[in-house]
Amino acid sequence: MAKIVFDMEQVKASAKEALELLAVQAVANMQRNLLKGKYPARATGKLFDELRNAEVTIEGDEVILEFKMPFYWRWVEWGRPPGKMPPLEAIKDWLKIKGLPEEMAWPVAQMIKKQGTREHPFVRPYINNVMVSDLKVALKDAFK
Repeated sequence: MAKIVFDMEQVKASAKEALELLAVQAVANMQRNLLKGKYPARATGKLFDELRNAEVTIEGDEVILEFKMPFYWRWVEWGRPPGKMPPLEAIKDWLKIKGLPEEMAWPVAQMIKKQGTREHPFVRPYINNVMVSDLKVALKDAFK
């Protein structure tokens, strides 16, 4: 019988390196997803520009990829349900970028409160459709 012994620290280091490369691909895919569809999510460009590579950590049996992006990413990803007013300052910033008068902030906020906003998934399509196959390739390359 042949016995192969792996140094777990080396295995973790190789896995982390592979995951860091995967994180770069993930960011590129998520940014591409932001620009897809009839209504691309690029009003200010802030989400696209601030979407950063993930910090990869390995804690026990868990591998964590934490992507850096503005807090409002969840409302882009999932939409905003009706019922609550969005922050007026955010609406004013958006109006300014669009070249629209600031006075429209209140009516726009009221409309969002009444109707919500549509979702623009940019994380889920990558996680659900691509990440697993990219992970397999990255790990295979790391352990050649």
